[in-house]
Amino acid sequence: MRLAVRFCGLLVLILVASEVSAQNSSASLLGPYFGQTLPGAVPVLFAPGIVSARGSLETSVAVGPDGREIYFTRGSRSGNRVMVSRLTVSGWTEPEEAPFSRGYDSMEPAFAADGRRLYFVSERPAPGSRGPEPRTWMVERTAAGGWSEPRFHGSVMSVSSTRSGNLYALSFRGPRGLVVVPRMASGEYGALRPVLEAAASRCGGGHPAVAPDESYILSEVRQPDGRERHALQACFRRPDGTWSAPQYLGDVLDTPGGQWIPTISADGSFIFFTCGEDDVYWVSARVLDGPRARALAQPGSR
Repeated sequence: MRLAVRFCGLLVLILVASEVSAQNSSASLLGPYFGQTLPGAVPVLFAPGIVSARGSLETSVAVGPDGREIYFTRGSRSGNRVMVSRLTVSGWTEPEEAPFSRGYDSMEPAFAADGRRLYFVSERPAPGSRGPEPRTWMVERTAAGGWSEPRFHGSVMSVSSTRSGNLYALSFRGPRGLVVVPRMASGEYGALRPVLEAAASRCGGGHPAVAPDESYILSEVRQPDGRERHALQACFRRPDGTWSAPQYLGDVLDTPGGQWIPTISADGSFIFFTCGEDDVYWVSARVLDGPRARALAQPGSR
């Protein structure tokens, strides 16, 4: 009899503990960034089991300016999809494919600075194209809070929208490489033009991401050890408008499997990147303080 009572008591304790754990887990999903502890100078896995999931490849995290929507790319054998999770009164929703992503290979979501537009890369047929090509499309926020039908934006990829309203991207036609589409005083956009002078041409590596305040560029390069993997580098804007030499970040971030496809939070506080061939990691942007000081201490050249 005593054994049965003890067993029942233990069972109750286990059930209570499980319920408390579940409640704590649910409560943690109510806060910003899925309620996670914010990272410091050491990269940590981002949203394990939610964004970073087993059996798929996650890249390109885009957080809405109000922090209530998180978009990211999820890749699998069936292709790439743009996924979204939203913060509601009951917590963050389970990630699901964004409506504008359906039907075509889609990736690289990026918010405009005001949150009213979202850019993404898709292989849907572009005007005048002869077949599927990964090019940038755009959706606009509707009065109901959803998104419009996608509109073709241009033959570019890796879009960054800054606080000034300028758009940066990797161009494949006309001026090639990293370009800027400046926003004019009228609100319209001017002609795209190259960003980098010859002395800093290496700054525009793979998947460039420009900081919201336009003070630095992140991109990916081959690691110097000759292995077939990537690491991040950073170039910093000097007071005279030129760019520093690339600063290698592989040793600073120090993650297994390298780093690639960087993105930057709208407030500039966090850097996201894919580690190896699996999951998204994030780190405080303060990790760039040392490389920035070293870069700006070096003599500039045009």
